[in-house]
Amino acid sequence: MTESIEELSAGVDNSLLVEAQAFSGIERRAEWLAVRKLLKMVLGDAARIVYDSDGKPSLEGGGAHISISHTRGYVALAVSHSCPVGLDVELLSREVGAVSRRFMRDDELAGVPAELENSVKLLRWTASEAVYKLVGNLGGSYRENIVLDVAMPLRENGVLQLSLVGLRRGNGLFGVSYLFAGPLLLVVCQEAAAEPLRAVDV
Repeated sequence: MTESIEELSAGVDNSLLVEAQAFSGIERRAEWLAVRKLLKMVLGDAARIVYDSDGKPSLEGGGAHISISHTRGYVALAVSHSCPVGLDVELLSREVGAVSRRFMRDDELAGVPAELENSVKLLRWTASEAVYKLVGNLGGSYRENIVLDVAMPLRENGVLQLSLVGLRRGNGLFGVSYLFAGPLLLVVCQEAAAEPLRAVDV
């Protein structure tokens, strides 16, 4: 996001501008407005975002599935007309080594070259966030619930399989499409039973 609040507010419905005022922080307000601008670009003026009791976003009246993510200075919106998706975006500069034991087992790093270790940890973390946005809180922890096999060598973009332990519907298998692009890692997750997932294209 390089736009000012004024630029993000231009052409936005007045009712949305009133809602945006609820955010006292300029950065959070800018993220909120940026998502609405993206939604308008993709689906037009009529599309409105609503949230359930857990804070999960959806489109008012249905018609498509959405997922939202933001990290410092960036906002991403996923829109799917065929199946639910979970999206997460993260800065590659984020160091996750200190907290990785909360979401990774030792065997998941076996054979990973030292120079790729943070990228693999970041991919595991971001995939975990994306699947959480898709299915909600299962209880337990990412470390206990999620198995993600990362193929080596790690490519700039690709598709991986994620297994989710303890899910009471479907087969617990998910496709994880990822993209390392500039300063960002972007991950989109969907249930494996849905249509085949392609590598992320933005």
